[in-house]
Amino acid sequence: MSYLSYDEKDDFFSALEKGREQMQKMAELCAKFNIKAVYQIHHGPHQLIHHSMAALYVVKDLPHEYIGIMPDAGNQFFEAHENWHRAIITLNKYMGAFGVKDGKYVYVPEEKNSPTKGWKKEFAPCQEGVNNWYDIISALKEINFDGVLNFQPFYHGNDRDKLIATLKEELSYIKGVVEYVEKN
Repeated sequence: MSYLSYDEKDDFFSALEKGREQMQKMAELCAKFNIKAVYQIHHGPHQLIHHSMAALYVVKDLPHEYIGIMPDAGNQFFEAHENWHRAIITLNKYMGAFGVKDGKYVYVPEEKNSPTKGWKKEFAPCQEGVNNWYDIISALKEINFDGVLNFQPFYHGNDRDKLIATLKEELSYIKGVVEYVEKN
């Protein structure tokens, strides 16, 4: 499934309606072949579905057996803050997967006089990022989520050994969060 694109010069709600029509067609196609399409929420100026509530708008009342949504903590960090509990319990039956990726703020002093005041966002492993994974996992547990946790290690791209070592740490961290949430 491709991303639904958006031009900020266009009316947002008209674009959502068009996206909803496309999702309806996708649901019909998926029903025909008994498969499920999962749409990943993504950041960026040309992404129509950049937030969980926009995703819910385009899938509401469509058959969740054939259409799902994949929130992505890392992507949504780049867009803005997401109230994860609200997002997950609201998407509920449409939760097809969850993107395990995070982000962090980095200060670059040499750019302090730029429009960004020296701040930039970078992808980060979950144990170093800004998202509260205890909230995320607790909300997933609350809706009895049994979908895919999609790990997306977009860090250390040029150093495979470091990437693998950090991914192992990230997996251990998430397992620890899941174990904690299961006990409490």
